[in-house]
Amino acid sequence: MILNKTTIVLVRPQLPENIGMVARTMDNFGFKNLILVLPREKWPNKKSLQASKHAKKIIENTKLYFNIEEALKKFNLVIATSNRSRHLQKRTFNNFLKFNQILIDEKKSAILFGPENSGLTNNELRLADYIFTIPTFGSNKSLNLSHAVSIITYKLNEKKINDKKFKKSN
Repeated sequence: MILNKTTIVLVRPQLPENIGMVARTMDNFGFKNLILVLPREKWPNKKSLQASKHAKKIIENTKLYFNIEEALKKFNLVIATSNRSRHLQKRTFNNFLKFNQILIDEKKSAILFGPENSGLTNNELRLADYIFTIPTFGSNKSLNLSHAVSIITYKLNEKKINDKKFKKSN
């Protein structure tokens, strides 16, 4: 199994089903570490467990924090996600190759995702080393939380996933 040591951090997630689907997609693409910061619903949550399907272990091992600063304290690299332009003095990019290069040597890295209705605040974005935006087309720039996590976790392990599939088919 492919395992990526990068931690997924969901800040103020609103829907337990989205948390479960995030765990499911993390499991699909080789990620195992999940942190929740101030989830709206009580945690742990039955709806999250049901939506996670075979990723119950990720849900059961999820760490819960009530303060984003405390949640990020152990990481030496934090990449926040945002779909909106911000006027912050922060390095911003939208290239997955660069994303992989930045993460390659980092042992304690985290990727931040904001709540479904509003995304991360400027203050939360300031805690990150970088801001990453998933390139999209059209006027609807925002993605469902679990879809955004799916795209990023897949793209970060794409080469390993394809190498594994290639070896299986030979």
